[in-house]
Amino acid sequence: MTYNFMKFDDLDSLVPQNKFDVDALHRFSRNELDEKELAILIPRLFSWIADMNWPVAFPTIEILCRYQDFSIPLVEEHLGIQETDDELKYNLILYLLPRLPHKKQLSLLPLVQRIAFHPTEVEKFGSLEAAQIYLERGATAETTSGN
Repeated sequence: MTYNFMKFDDLDSLVPQNKFDVDALHRFSRNELDEKELAILIPRLFSWIADMNWPVAFPTIEILCRYQDFSIPLVEEHLGIQETDDELKYNLILYLLPRLPHKKQLSLLPLVQRIAFHPTEVEKFGSLEAAQIYLERGATAETTSGN
């Protein structure tokens, strides 16, 4: 079913209500959403990738990749110094960034490099490792693909 503009209550049905609510993400994917709706929904999805063992985590990553224009500015915020959710940073670096087009990854590279080389105290617990792994993989991918 496609909506021109959904009521806020209807939008709630497109965001998981618990870690098993994959159906909400299926509904999200089946709807043609306008910019206002996406601006409301996309920020609400980031909490569902806090634990990649949750059934909703990977479908959420796919949606965030699909709507990059809305998710990238939020990824930039989450990878910033102010963000204290280190597990979220870890998951963004290892699971979302590699799925983005190369040009988008390059735009986020300075944030990953900052974490790898100048981590905050909080980032030393996980996202530091993720940033180092990401940079290692990136360097390997560039030399093997000829880019």
